[in-house]
Amino acid sequence: MSVFIFLSAGYDDKLSFTPTPYKLAYNTTSLAEPKIPADNPLTVEGVELGRFLFYDSSLSKNNTISCSSCHKQEFYFTDGGNKVSKGIHGKLGKRNAMSLLNLAWQDRFFWDGRASTLEELALIPIQDSTEMDEDLDGLIRKLRTHKQYPRLFSTAFGNGPIKKENVAKAIAQFLRTITSNGIAVPDSISSHDKSVYMNKGLNESFTSLAYTCGKCHKDVIYSGGFQDNEIDDTEHKGPGLYKYTMEEKDKAKFKVPSLMNVASTAPYMHDGRFSTLREVLSHYNTHLKDIRQVNPNLFDDPRAKMNFNEEDINNFITILSLFKDTSVKSAPHLSNPFAAPNFDWKNY
Repeated sequence: MSVFIFLSAGYDDKLSFTPTPYKLAYNTTSLAEPKIPADNPLTVEGVELGRFLFYDSSLSKNNTISCSSCHKQEFYFTDGGNKVSKGIHGKLGKRNAMSLLNLAWQDRFFWDGRASTLEELALIPIQDSTEMDEDLDGLIRKLRTHKQYPRLFSTAFGNGPIKKENVAKAIAQFLRTITSNGIAVPDSISSHDKSVYMNKGLNESFTSLAYTCGKCHKDVIYSGGFQDNEIDDTEHKGPGLYKYTMEEKDKAKFKVPSLMNVASTAPYMHDGRFSTLREVLSHYNTHLKDIRQVNPNLFDDPRAKMNFNEEDINNFITILSLFKDTSVKSAPHLSNPFAAPNFDWKNY
């Protein structure tokens, strides 16, 4: 079920404004309380400002690329079928754009986990020479001389000059509102009551899928953290999360993408190499025994299946198609404000 949760604002009393707490809607039967930093509570003003910034192409050096250029709402905040995203001056990135759904429940971001907060994540694409290629000083100058942004920043964060920290906070606030809500979805593919699938004749297949894939895809609502990379290619092999944590256990660990809306968010893998779920399942079917040699703990349950037949793959695709929340692709509060009919800055 979908409910509203009050996430209160708690700014310094010296500030001469009172932000409005934002009511975050999310499925409390499937999701725990989100991770909201104490110094950046969700507010109506901050979220709205973040929405403008997310969709504003002026955040790029030549005013042509926005965050939404690579994370499109109509494609569940992925890049709509592109293997990798095209940034400023037509430059191609190296990795597929993952969905932005339910980031409020995660604590590492990007395929290699380089960012540990959404506030940190927000500024990285802006500065990346392949993506938006804007230096932060240039961005701040644009925002400070804009006719409306100074007022919006003041409303969201109090009086004073616009700062990069508040740009990051506003974008992060908006990203935290991109949630699964209004639909009951399985808590975990390894623990969900399989009776849901009985009438579809998929119970046995569900069990196989859960115990074969569930150690990495621990939750169908948000990604299962990081796992050892077993893909045999030189671009993706590397230090992974270890580069940022310097912990031995994190060597070659990369992000596990969410299974929410997975049937509608092709292409797949870090480089978008597969265009269908059938290709993905066939790939893993070929390499499961190899993966088991690298990490036997992933398949330590006897219900895990090392060889899929055609019926298994068909059933797995059917099951994966059930993990969806279509509301996110048309939710008005997540939409592009500049595309609204008769848009006028004066109304904000």
